[in-house]
Parts: sequence; C-alpha cells; structure tokens
Amino acid sequence: MAGRIITTLQDESRVLLRFADPQVFMHLLWILPLKALASICEATTRWSVPFLGGWYEIQFNQRPEAEWQPLDEPRSVALFNVPLINRVLTAGPFDGPDAYWRDATEANEWLRVAQDRFALTNGDDCVSFAQHAMKFGGKFATHGTIASYLTEARSQPGAYASRTNAMSTREWNSLVANT
Repeated sequence: MAGRIITTLQDESRVLLRFADPQVFMHLLWILPLKALASICEATTRWSVPFLGGWYEIQFNQRPEAEWQPLDEPRSVALFNVPLINRVLTAGPFDGPDAYWRDATEANEWLRVAQDRFALTNGDDCVSFAQHAMKFGGKFATHGTIASYLTEARSQPGAYASRTNAMSTREWNSLVANT
C-alpha cells in the first residue's frame, strides 16, 4: 500500500496521501487521475465516506486498469492546496458531491490565480481572495482598492485578508457595483 499512498509530485517531492481522512479523500476523487485512484482502491468494490453530515458511498465498477505515475503540475498544486480549498469551502452548503467537487475545483483555480498571478504567499490572503472571486467573479480584482490591497499583500503577507475582512457589506456592494 505504501507504493500507492506515497506519491511523487511534479517537482519530484514526495507526499503521503491521507486517503483515510474524509476531508482529503473527497478531494482525491477529483484531483487524482482515474488510473491512480483505481490503484489506491484496487482491492475494494465499494467505499463509504462520511460527507456533508451523512455517508456517501462510492462504487468501484468498471474502473480503469490501475497505474501509478508522478502527478503533473496542476494536480500537484491542487493536492498541495487541499487545506486551503477546505478553508475556502467552509461557507457551503453543497447539494452533494458533484457540487462540492465543482466548487473545490473552482476554489483551486482561484487559489492558483492568487498564488501565480498576484504572487500571494500567505494562506489567509489566498483563501480570502478565492472566496471573494467565487462570490463576485474575477473582475473584482481589477478595482483600484482591491488591486492596491493585492499589491500591498506581496510585501506584507496577510494584508489583503486583513483589509478586505475589515470592509463593510456596504463597501463591498459599492466596490462590486463599480467594477
């Protein structure tokens, strides 16, 4: 099993997949290629996972042939971002796993924008940015106030989250209306 739960990322670092942790496993279902998932679950035909206050049952029928390879860069980053994705998604609620996976994928995309485009390194900044982008759309980042907070956060990690958390609903409404 160790050969399946320790994986190599795109940068050749190795990671232990906590597949028994439901908060991780539900992400592995959308992050891992099907052949890798089949490799982890090779001996099972059914798996029940606590999810959204109930139990979600996964059937492993007609799975692809098991194959394990290092993860590519997008999957490596998504795996690294799982704790941040979980923080972004705390708002919920979700109608089921499909909605959860769709929102998790979107959260990861916005986290990547925060990390790559805006060079944010602080987890709170990245999570706040992703939550705002999911709520208001990506265009909000072009507003002068937000752009200045993003610039400030590059040299002062935590500044974006701190400044935007202090904004009132009225300020957000005005900002979104003027974007």
